Amino acid sequence: FDSVFNVFYAKGDETERDKEVKPSEIDVNYFDGVSLDTTEIILAQISLDAPMKPLCREDCAGLCPRCGADLNNGPCGCAGHGDEHVDARFAKLKDFKVK
Repeated sequence: FDSVFNVFYAKGDETERDKEVKPSEIDVNYFDGVSLDTTEIILAQISLDAPMKPLCREDCAGLCPRCGADLNNGPCGCAGHGDEHVDARFAKLKDFKVK
């Protein structure tokens, strides 16, 4: 990843967050002054920067979510993608239209 982000730290503890904060203080993280573990912040930033649907190239059709077939080679025929397969939990939303 090639990512640029800013993280601000101030000496204190997490109870500092319990007080009323100004908008400029929202992005401040606190540390105890002894050690600074940036693991959580870096992992969060990586997950935000990772593509939602990683593809090998811009025009990649991806893989079938049901059988895993390479859709660049043509349709897989398992009805695991497109309108043929609608998750029953979301079936009512299929015809939902915003006015």
